[in-house]
Amino acid sequence: MKYVLADNPKRIFINPTLGCLARCSYCYLPHIGLGFDSIESRYSAEQLIEYVVSNKNYIPGKTGSIISIGCYTESWYDFNKKATQDIIKYFTKTDNPVQLASKRVIDVSDLRSIANHISWDGQVSVYTSCSTISHWQRFERNTIPPYERFINFKLRTLEGLGSYLYIKPVIKGITIQDVAAFSKIIHENSIDVVVGSMFVLDESGQRKIAPIGGGILACSETEEEDVMIDKLSNFCRVYRNSTDVFSDERVIIYECR
Repeated sequence: MKYVLADNPKRIFINPTLGCLARCSYCYLPHIGLGFDSIESRYSAEQLIEYVVSNKNYIPGKTGSIISIGCYTESWYDFNKKATQDIIKYFTKTDNPVQLASKRVIDVSDLRSIANHISWDGQVSVYTSCSTISHWQRFERNTIPPYERFINFKLRTLEGLGSYLYIKPVIKGITIQDVAAFSKIIHENSIDVVVGSMFVLDESGQRKIAPIGGGILACSETEEEDVMIDKLSNFCRVYRNSTDVFSDERVIIYECR
């Protein structure tokens, strides 16, 4: 079931809808049979929540399953934003860590009511995705311009909510061109960052399998990721995985220095 991926109790993925209209050049959705021209909506937020909580792999609580919203869709379109909000609100009440990645603008007012239910610092984390600033119109065609998305960093003013820059995927030869621009954004907003690999069709069977895709997708790592991590670590904490921000024993690749 693509709407909910609950094969691993450590992390459960929920998609309020399926499909995305952004047409990013690096998108992995076509590899799993999802397109760019339409969005499928089959279940309500309540039905998706029930599917998760009744699943044998779901573990409630702060140290339980990480709830990741939107691996097979953009979850902050006007038509699915309410469902996304309802899902976040439910799982904040169960004390589960919740994360959401988006290329849309998320206003502070959209999450203020949810913040009232947050029970521990950083329980809800929002990752503003951006693989390129200078070439976004080429690689992220139908998305919100990067500097508009970066308004999302104001979300960190809400108590208990984390806001991160999500440089994923790193596009070889492209993302690294914006290291200086990313550094400036990080410095100005006092935020931490996740630097991640591209997910591609696993044709060789020799790459590291991606956490989504049912074994079809693999991580395509580049040396440029390490270069970016090294440079950006001068301004913030840099994580390899978005889930690392939740762990008491999280793997911080580089501390601020």
